[in-house]
Amino acid sequence: MASQTVQVPGIDVVFDDVLPGRRFLNPRYAVSLANVLGRPKVMAEVFGGSGWWVNPETCKFVLGAMAVRGANWPELHAFWSGHATNPEKIPFPPTFDPNNPWWPAMDQIVQWDARVSHLNRGRNTKEVAVLIPNRAVECAMGTPKHLANSADDAFTDIVYGLEDSQVDFDLLTEAFFDADPGMTVSAEVRDGKLIVGNSSYSVLVLPAVDTMSLETIQIARRLAEQGGRVVLMGSGPTNETRGRDKDLSAEIQALAQARSAASGNRSVIRCAGDRELKAVMREQKLPEVVLAPANDKVRVLHRRSENADAYLLFNEGETVFSGVGEFRAKGTPQIWDADSGQVVAAETGRGADGSASVRLRLEPYQFVAVVFQGDGEVAASKWSDFEEFTRSAAPIKLDGRWTLQFDAAGAEARPVELGDWSKISPKFSGTGAYACEFSVPGNIPAGFKWILDLGAVKDVAEWKSMAKRRAGFYGDPTDWTLGSTCNPV
Repeated sequence: MASQTVQVPGIDVVFDDVLPGRRFLNPRYAVSLANVLGRPKVMAEVFGGSGWWVNPETCKFVLGAMAVRGANWPELHAFWSGHATNPEKIPFPPTFDPNNPWWPAMDQIVQWDARVSHLNRGRNTKEVAVLIPNRAVECAMGTPKHLANSADDAFTDIVYGLEDSQVDFDLLTEAFFDADPGMTVSAEVRDGKLIVGNSSYSVLVLPAVDTMSLETIQIARRLAEQGGRVVLMGSGPTNETRGRDKDLSAEIQALAQARSAASGNRSVIRCAGDRELKAVMREQKLPEVVLAPANDKVRVLHRRSENADAYLLFNEGETVFSGVGEFRAKGTPQIWDADSGQVVAAETGRGADGSASVRLRLEPYQFVAVVFQGDGEVAASKWSDFEEFTRSAAPIKLDGRWTLQFDAAGAEARPVELGDWSKISPKFSGTGAYACEFSVPGNIPAGFKWILDLGAVKDVAEWKSMAKRRAGFYGDPTDWTLGSTCNPV
């Protein structure tokens, strides 16, 4: 209840709560509350209680996962905590510290984060609201039902199913619906919309739980009768929070038969599970983007400003997505890439239903925004296969003898095969310098542009030529344009 009065709602991501391959709700509660209260910023404190296991790849994933769910004010936990009784014991070493081997890349991480946060501004556009079944959980406290987590599972199945389907949504506590005196705003229905504070929704999803308030179902029925849509998971609740079970049963029956007063069409959709829910979302044209091929690892957030619609896309998967995204938007699209900072014209087409089709390629943990500006039609352009680089000469393989020298006292350069450091020095932590000599053809023209292809970089790599030096972190292009600065050494 107290969170209703804060100026900047926020969440705290500690330990390893958010990592690749895991499911999580952070920061949806705070973002949804901010939308209801009309707060433009949502803070996410990240990497508290973490340590030296955090690397640039982890930074990018966690910050991107927070941003694509609506948190636009990241705070990196920059200090470490000592033990209460033993000052020499450090339970959580500093995540961000000059002693970390990837510290030289920190500026790039901050710059990437700033781009993402800049894109993550604008008005809330969500059409879908999901009811948080907190009354069902409260009524089951201390009973076997509570221990079985049935209400939690019913709720998270909806949340994760919508995420996987690229549907943007808010989470609404049932306290908004049942006239809870501790709430500063209450849900109401006006002109076919569910109005909660500063937010407006046309779709309400009710989870499959056995307990719900009578007032919640009554509001859902009014929404359906005024032309909104209600998705009822399962058969509906049978227990009313204040014991009004018969009234609840009658209201559920009335809700199931509700029709729009304007069109006469049924406005209530029943779903048995998350698979049916995903199909319903597609039929109702609720995904912010329809991907082809389908991909359940790409997340989306839709932001709107005065003259633009921005669709923020983040690939939380371990593989590249390459395909087409269909957007319900007008205007001329551009792709804003948080990795490179570049803005490029999108390769586009127009679907039969009027949607804008945009060619997309998302590397793992890549964050981009497809931004539509203006009211004009999308200009069709030729679609071509994506090529990372166009080379004007045959590549030169660096197949000479490689040496590796660790940054440690007494360490000397040693011949090595490229591979895992743990096989060379299992206990070493720090940086290492690779060196290799190679031959080039004698007919290279003056000013020829060199490109260094490092292949797959896990954490951090740095190159040094006679004139330049650069550090890069995970997610940077692993092909670096060196220009004409490569001279024999």
